[in-house]
Amino acid sequence: MSQVGLLAVTIFIYLYTVVPVYEKDKLTKEIANKEKQLAIMKTELDNNYEQLRSRLIGDYIYLVSLRCNAIQTNMPPPIRNDRQEIRQLGITNIFHIDIPNCLSTHMSAAKALRKLRPADYEHLKKKVAIVSETLELKRNQRIKEYIDYPKVVAKNPNLLPELYEFSYPASWLKQSKGKISDEEYTRYENDAKVKQGLLAIEGNFMKDIVEEIASIQNKSFSNSEQLPFAGRFPFQFNP
Repeated sequence: MSQVGLLAVTIFIYLYTVVPVYEKDKLTKEIANKEKQLAIMKTELDNNYEQLRSRLIGDYIYLVSLRCNAIQTNMPPPIRNDRQEIRQLGITNIFHIDIPNCLSTHMSAAKALRKLRPADYEHLKKKVAIVSETLELKRNQRIKEYIDYPKVVAKNPNLLPELYEFSYPASWLKQSKGKISDEEYTRYENDAKVKQGLLAIEGNFMKDIVEEIASIQNKSFSNSEQLPFAGRFPFQFNP
């Protein structure tokens, strides 16, 4: 009878001490493995999201760099309300573009950007607003430079650029040398150089637009991979 009692006690101790400890250890290991798997899955999800985010923002940058910069003539950008006033000053089309409106309109219309996490979308929206403000300031600076340029070079002709060798004015002057008076030659050459200088200012503003829009990449998501925008840009500026 005493042996049966001892056996019962042994079984009781085994069931209520050894087994629970073993089960607890097994459960702890299983939980650790699951947590490790979850961490791996989270890392993969984050990496996949960063790639998606990079692609979406890169596509947006590429699109607005074309459509908000008078590059795609078949898709004219929105025009500013002060267009007539600007035109009366002799300012050309690049300064007529309503860039803030263009940037915000295309962002709102880009349904794919809604795949971004809400915090990222709002962050992008704020950075686009900052770029818009910066481009408004640069636009005003370039317009002033454009308006003042003829007066500046009139006072200091040495600031005039040399005509591009294969430009139409340079070719025409080369052919007309000796056929027109020196006065006409000098006047035409001077006018051509002024126009070339003004075109350079327009080109500089186009470059401003491209660089500021491209900066959305760094201002928004510096920790993500390089956006696929840089290698796709279809033109360069060398004013």
